[in-house]
Amino acid sequence: MRIFGFDITRRKAEPTQARSMALTNPALAEYLGLTTFPQISGATVSDSSVLQIPPAWSAIRYISEGIASLSRSVYLREPDGDIVPDHGSPVAALFDGRPHPHYTTFDFLQAVVANACLGNGYARIYKDSVTARPVMLEIIPQEFVHIVYSSAGEMYYHVSGIINDKSVNYYLPQTEMLHIKGVTFTGILGKKTSIVHAGSFSTSLGAQEYGNTWFSKGASVGGLITFPTPLIKEQREMLRSKIEAAHSGSKNAGSIMVLDSGADFKAIQSGPQDAAVIDFNNLSTIQVSQIFKIPLHLLSQLDRSTFSNMEQQNQDFVVHCLQPWARKIEEEFNTKLFTTSEIRNRKRFFAFDLSPLQMGDMDSQAAFFASAIQNGWMTPNEVRAKKNLNRIEGGDQLFIQQNMAPMDRLNEILDGKNGKETPEEAQSAESDNDNEDEQPEPAA
Repeated sequence: MRIFGFDITRRKAEPTQARSMALTNPALAEYLGLTTFPQISGATVSDSSVLQIPPAWSAIRYISEGIASLSRSVYLREPDGDIVPDHGSPVAALFDGRPHPHYTTFDFLQAVVANACLGNGYARIYKDSVTARPVMLEIIPQEFVHIVYSSAGEMYYHVSGIINDKSVNYYLPQTEMLHIKGVTFTGILGKKTSIVHAGSFSTSLGAQEYGNTWFSKGASVGGLITFPTPLIKEQREMLRSKIEAAHSGSKNAGSIMVLDSGADFKAIQSGPQDAAVIDFNNLSTIQVSQIFKIPLHLLSQLDRSTFSNMEQQNQDFVVHCLQPWARKIEEEFNTKLFTTSEIRNRKRFFAFDLSPLQMGDMDSQAAFFASAIQNGWMTPNEVRAKKNLNRIEGGDQLFIQQNMAPMDRLNEILDGKNGKETPEEAQSAESDNDNEDEQPEPAA
């Protein structure tokens, strides 16, 4: 089979004998469909139901889209130690274009990280059969991947199920599967977020279900109607159906109820505010912020946010949330997409660039780049490249402020400014004079 002009004929790699798995094994539990659990609130928690919680959906979007939006490149370390972008690398072709015919690099990174936020993100590595270089990356939903071991202790990824309308069942060695883990305690498999925090998510889903039920069945009327005289069954049923038709539902909220025959209405149903549904929603936002390390102001919880601390919260999001994810992805890509020689010598490597996010607003960036040029550790053209501007003539030269000098040569520089000869100049002048005195006189 050839894709993009490369032969990617799959090599069947299967363990000779799979070890048995205990019922406590999370991979077996997921395989048997035991990853959804009804909680005290009655709401069933699963990966799909977690996405129904707006703060959780926003948190996963912020993380996955934030990582996918970062500048990224494959770099080459030259013999003199300089590091330059290597756009000619086969690995760079995956991230400069499309890692798969069906999706872009942004969609690929976003999908893998989104799955990892819920536990584990997988992507199969297709390699050219001749060069053994990666030529394509395919996203594998985590519910179709299970970790198994051979009798020799080798770990394999067992992929089985219906993927893209095709039935698949194969085993892959570690070198042919990218595996981005969420929070892990074994280094092998990430903990399922929907299982670990099932109680918190169940409370959020229960609050949502209560609100939906209240609005759909009686947003305005809920109580007890009493009559001075008994009613027969047919009268009770007719009265209930008429009241539900005229007053039940959010569209009938605020309608006027007219009672006769001495009837009396007493409200016995509490509303969302009385039942603290709004408080539960706020609690859900706080818990999601704690679980995914997302600042509250990004989840539209602005109670404790001000203009003075919001920028610092954004920096906290970059440092404490995006940066660990970026480092985790870099290490996985570098160990599985490059050759052993490139890994050991760090000749080529993949890296994200978080510096634009760490520089704050435009004023902070201007001060940062001005300091870089004035202190001589970036050239004007390097700064212009960071802002996607064209190079300028003479922009590859390093500059330094005139009032900066090494401490041990300060007196020497001051003497030069005051017109005094430095020791080196004095010694050079004496040497020139000696050479003139030693010249022979011309013959008569």
